[in-house]
Amino acid sequence: MSICDEAMSKATNKGYLITAEGCTPVDIPKEDGLQTMYKLIGCSMVQSFDWELSNGKTVSLYLDEEGLFSSGIKLGCILHGADSPVVGNIIVLGTPDYSDGEGYDTSAPEDFEEHQLMARKGLLDICA
Repeated sequence: MSICDEAMSKATNKGYLITAEGCTPVDIPKEDGLQTMYKLIGCSMVQSFDWELSNGKTVSLYLDEEGLFSSGIKLGCILHGADSPVVGNIIVLGTPDYSDGEGYDTSAPEDFEEHQLMARKGLLDICA
């Protein structure tokens, strides 16, 4: 493994895990981040889509692809732009950067912490 590969394997993006209990900062590895997402979300397959926050910035949401079929879920809602209800834990990251040809995710917007309560309220406004 080259020094660049090793540095990239340790590089992370700052994101947020939104659960029924709250919003927690998390670090997601740039490479093999899916494994970390699976563990944090509590699933084996994720679905992602872009969602515009109330401040006009766009983030990528990652959630359980099969959340509708899981038992014991505490968080569920309907988001504008989603094909179906969102059920289960959610990872929030920045939108992918394709300028390097790889399309790795980026960190959530720096001011997301200021807007996380607003974002959480937006996520939970119409939750069952």
